[in-house]
Amino acid sequence: MTPFGATCPQCLRPLERTTEDNIPPDVTAFRCSDSHGYFFPAGELRKFKESQEAKIAYHERWHVPLTSVASAILMTVVGLILSAGLIAGVIEGQRQQRITSQAAEVISSQKVYPDKLGHTATIIALTTEKTILTVVVDGQEYPMLAPDGTSHVVRVTGLTPGEHHYFFRFQKDDRILQSSLYSFLFP
Repeated sequence: MTPFGATCPQCLRPLERTTEDNIPPDVTAFRCSDSHGYFFPAGELRKFKESQEAKIAYHERWHVPLTSVASAILMTVVGLILSAGLIAGVIEGQRQQRITSQAAEVISSQKVYPDKLGHTATIIALTTEKTILTVVVDGQEYPMLAPDGTSHVVRVTGLTPGEHHYFFRFQKDDRILQSSLYSFLFP
């Protein structure tokens, strides 16, 4: 489950909740399935760092050897990398929010019509201005037809039962804009 449909800023895939051994159960963390990093919601990175510091303090207090000095150094390096990644993620997230809100001004409505007999779905989108629209379904791009430039349609084939994710992409003022992430359930 991702926070508010959060996606990796590098590959745009949905983030996955992670419960790896080095992350305490009370810390919420997400990771990119394509290994682009870990992402922490507001306040969670601080909790992660505090738990790591408490773990090191415990080992020092009771003279329990850490697996190695390298692990302490590694945790410090990981903390620094995560901090830098978090800052970059926040900046990219803010930029992506601006782009998404600009895209929402152009895309006035959208609808998916699944056809379970043919394993296809028809996706329709209306825009407030003439544009060339592409829909990205589960990472696959489909150019949409728009005879009048504002009514866009495409038929997506080869769908399997389950949930499918999609968003719209188009160019405006020499920039590529992207809509919010949507989903539909294919029977």
